[in-house]
Amino acid sequence: MNQLDMMNWLLEKRSKMIVIYDFDGTLTPYALPKYEIFKKCGINEVEGALRGKKIMEEEGLSLYEAYFEAYRRYLVESNIPFNREAVCLGANDVELNKGVLEYFNELNYDNTGLKHYVVTSGFEEYIKDTPINEFLDGIFGTTFTIKDGLYDKVNTLMNEEYKVEAIKKIEEINKVSTKEIIYFGDGLTDKDAFKYVYNNGGKTVFVSKNKKEDEIYKKFNREGIISECFDIDFSSSSELYKYIEILCNKDTN
Repeated sequence: MNQLDMMNWLLEKRSKMIVIYDFDGTLTPYALPKYEIFKKCGINEVEGALRGKKIMEEEGLSLYEAYFEAYRRYLVESNIPFNREAVCLGANDVELNKGVLEYFNELNYDNTGLKHYVVTSGFEEYIKDTPINEFLDGIFGTTFTIKDGLYDKVNTLMNEEYKVEAIKKIEEINKVSTKEIIYFGDGLTDKDAFKYVYNNGGKTVFVSKNKKEDEIYKKFNREGIISECFDIDFSSSSELYKYIEILCNKDTN
């Protein structure tokens, strides 16, 4: 076998698996988006979520529409332009879960053939400014149309249902079946994605701060839509990391 044939053989043997991650609570230690701009508005993420809930109840908007409307109103009230600069403030310093950067750096495409995607209900542009962006093959998140340099109307609203559509699009882009998909999530907003991937032969991974006491995990596990649950630790010595390594090796044997 000459060198070219060897290279082609190795490429064919590479993993064709696609790993898809929720962002907040999965790759970060907080379940709600923790945007730096909220501090300039004098609020925290819990207050933002509560205002979103109030808008949802009073104005008949969906959960995600209400959240982003609350976000917009806070910025307007604080005389801060609703633009990319405001939305992405602090993204480069976002706090990530233990071992996340090590995980992506080691289990990258060149080393394993794995492709990595993020599917998030948060701002797509924000993820592009985080340290993990360089390791990602794609991001699917909430986007807005632009008018006079400001975010205007919601263009793509990444709710639970659209997460499934995003997964289908990732499958189409990579010409793989759901059996080659691994989906990581941490909460209720991942249910539809978990269900779709698991029921179509893929792997679903629930990450938790305490899986023995995690009621959401227990619920999903009873429903039979979780393949594995791991404590949130992506470092190379963790069970989560070893699990992905094993799947890579199985796929290339």
